[in-house]
Amino acid sequence: MDRCSAVISRLTDQKGMDLLLQTVDGLVDAGAQAGRAGLG
Repeated sequence: MDRCSAVISRLTDQKGMDLLLQTVDGLVDAGAQAGRAGLG
């Protein structure tokens, strides 16, 4: 079964994005996909 997760948030330390950014390379190496979009 495929699993899908998403995060929609401001890119600030208050929202835990610092923790996600520390692990994103390992997640991608494990087969996850990552992307971002933004304004401003």
